[in-house]
This record gives sequence, structure tokens and C-alpha cells, in this order.
Amino acid sequence: SANQSLRFGVSGFYGGLDNVNGGGGNGKDGEIALTSADFEYSVGKFDFRGVVAQTNIDGASNFGGGVADEMFGWYLEGAYHIWPDLWKTGKLAKSDATVFVRYEEYDTQDKMPSGVAKDESKDVEEVTFGINFYPVPNFVIKADYQISEDASGNNRADLFNLGFGFTF
Repeated sequence: SANQSLRFGVSGFYGGLDNVNGGGGNGKDGEIALTSADFEYSVGKFDFRGVVAQTNIDGASNFGGGVADEMFGWYLEGAYHIWPDLWKTGKLAKSDATVFVRYEEYDTQDKMPSGVAKDESKDVEEVTFGINFYPVPNFVIKADYQISEDASGNNRADLFNLGFGFTF
């Protein structure tokens, strides 16, 4: 049977937003609550991951400037390990590479205060295709192509991204 692993997490935060103009007691305050859940599941050469997150701002109408009552977003990603075992020798003994596709939706103005118009350009869908190369397990070189659209109907530019990351 193929090796498999599952990780699941939930998190949350609740706090005050009494910091307008340095929190000088101007009567503009609110509370923010963030909740999220995420998972990673690996089986054989496949990896799957996903996240869902929501933010609620009680008192958003006190702040103006497009501050939402609620923000919401999620993504799902699938990856496949393409690096041949034959190439995992010498300095590349622990190397790996994956190709992936990710679908995500997020809306930073999911629900607006009463009487405040929603900016449809904040309601976004994206599909990303990419490759990750790990010369060693804690360092990655990344390249991806991102196709993005939003609910406003305006054209959003496709993006080609290059990057790297490391853990220590």
C-alpha cells in the first residue's frame, strides 16, 4: 500500500480594533474574529491541501473606507511528485520536484455594512499551475502561471511568478 499522511488544523483569533488614529478615544472601535481550517493529505506521489478562512468585523461601519463586515476565502491544491528516484543521488539525495494546480476564491468584501456598496473587483477567482523544485527538503525554487478574474468583469492580468522559499 502507498505511504499516506493526513494533517488537519483549525485556528482562530478574536480581538479589539480600537486603534483608529492611534486609539485616541475617538469612539471608533470594533472587534475582529478570524477563523480558519486547513488540511494536507499525501498518498503515494500525490499531495492535496486546502484552506478555508473567514473574518468578521463587528463595527466595520465605524471605519468607512470599504472595510467589510465579512471576508471569506478558500483554496484547494493538488500536486504530483515528478522527480525520478534515479536522480536522487549525491548532493541531490533528498531532492524532489512537484507539479501542482490550485483553485482559489476569495472576497475581501464578502458582506458589507448596511448602505455601503460592495466593490466587485474584491471578489476573485484564480487558477494557478506551477512547479516546485526542492534541491534539499527545506529549500524550494518555484515557478507558476496564474489566471485571475473577478466579479467586476474587468480584465485582470495573468501573472508569471518566480520565487524561492526556505524553512529553518
